[in-house]
Amino acid sequence: MGLFSLHFDDSLYVILITCFLWAINFRATFKNNSDSMGLGSCWVLRFDPILILIKNIICIFYFIVFCYELKLSRSYKRAEQIYVKKQEGSQIKIELTELKPNEENLINTVNVANKLDKTEVKIWFWIKNFLLILVTYIIEELYFLLSNNHVLDRVICPIRNFGILLALFIFSPLFLKKACSYNKHQIIPFIIIFILSILIILFNIFGVDRFLKKFKPVNSSIYYTTYFLIGLEIVIIKRLVDYEFLSIFLILGIKGLIGTIIFTGINIAYTPRQFFDFLDSILTFEYDDMLDDFEVIYKIIYVVTLVILEWLKIYVINKYSENHLQMILMMVDLIYFPFYCIERFPIQGFTIFRFDSFIYNVIIGVLNTFFMLIFNEILECKFWGLDKGLKRNINKRKDIIIDPNIDILSDGRSSDATNQRNSNNNNNEKGD
Repeated sequence: MGLFSLHFDDSLYVILITCFLWAINFRATFKNNSDSMGLGSCWVLRFDPILILIKNIICIFYFIVFCYELKLSRSYKRAEQIYVKKQEGSQIKIELTELKPNEENLINTVNVANKLDKTEVKIWFWIKNFLLILVTYIIEELYFLLSNNHVLDRVICPIRNFGILLALFIFSPLFLKKACSYNKHQIIPFIIIFILSILIILFNIFGVDRFLKKFKPVNSSIYYTTYFLIGLEIVIIKRLVDYEFLSIFLILGIKGLIGTIIFTGINIAYTPRQFFDFLDSILTFEYDDMLDDFEVIYKIIYVVTLVILEWLKIYVINKYSENHLQMILMMVDLIYFPFYCIERFPIQGFTIFRFDSFIYNVIIGVLNTFFMLIFNEILECKFWGLDKGLKRNINKRKDIIIDPNIDILSDGRSSDATNQRNSNNNNNEKGD
């Protein structure tokens, strides 16, 4: 029996699709691999306010999907109410019942689940959740605008891993009302990822000269804060869909509406170049004049994949867990990495500036992803009892039905008393 077991089910397919789309979206944002990944900061599509506006306008159409979802829930409830079977003697009759004027749908289900029986309670509920959605939208846009992944061959990644993990550890108990407790197969990978992320950050600070040049105090504080807030965003989304029972499509539609209003104003007030200069006043870029013209295909790929990722991100958090999204971000790094190496070295002919830094960041990136797969129970460890706390194994143990007539010892053998009782029963049966 092997030491590890990979559980390749439907969840992994969804995760892989999300990873590949995220990698494609990331690559579509910049034109020249060497400039973007090597020099650090250049013009990327994430800075184009027109594209951000288009993305938000498209997301408004998620309201249509929500309305259709609402209609389906209402139709399903109506079907339940109309067709009623009644048994009279030996005959079964199907009769139509009178529809209730207050038939249930998704909105009514939310009201019942959250005990929104009073008008003032209902108003406060929707105001509170609108503000939470607004917070998630602002954090998400800040991530795409300010968290520059195109820096020094991805040394930004451990900063992201550290910030998000720390936020999940802090905010999950507060927003999700659950104790911050981990099983053995989770706490060990969590500690290792945390330590490895800190070690590689310290190595980059003290071992890479350009790291300090690029990560000035203002820049560093913005990076750490942005990634920490992403962890908060993930937890808020988990609360909205799992605890407030809000539809994914409703959340996306509201976010699209908010973004459309905000970026309509931004596009009226600023040109793309002026908007970039505004961001430059906040986050000091190394190269300010590298404004590239992108082909239309780049822009289409970026917007389309981003709109799909908007849904996939919330779906993964809802269907699986908030930690799965963190794992996806780590997996995206590994999926994109070989394509980056092919494009940067054989095709463009660039050499590695700091080989030791390059290797260390790659190794720790692989290890962090490996341990995150264990954390999320996709990779099962069959040693040191790390598999006992897995949900699938706990459920298997719950499904075991033990015969009350059998006394089980700690070593799995039946007791002498049980054996004697069974022997007597057999003799009685023979006597009969």
